[in-house]
Amino acid sequence: MASGLPLVACNRGGVISCAAPSCAWLADPAPRSFGEAIRSLARCPAERQARVPAALETARRYAWADIAGGYLQLYREIHEWHSGACPNPRIQPDFISTAGNWLGLEV
Repeated sequence: MASGLPLVACNRGGVISCAAPSCAWLADPAPRSFGEAIRSLARCPAERQARVPAALETARRYAWADIAGGYLQLYREIHEWHSGACPNPRIQPDFISTAGNWLGLEV
């Protein structure tokens, strides 16, 4: 998305926290579905261009430096909470990509 090129992504999992129909083509996790999404974007150059601004904005919101900094802060807060230095974590991740709660404990 950061390069302004069309993104075809799976419509499940963590990627849907940033990839949406406004900025990407989402497909079922099957080769035929991905192929259909690719044919769709190839047939519609105006639609591709219409999604570029949203894709670039999404890429800016999910810049590696910002995301990595957020995770490092989250890890610091989890460590402080776990060690007793802080009674409760102040932040939580935006999404959970594995089973369990945001601390990784099964619910």
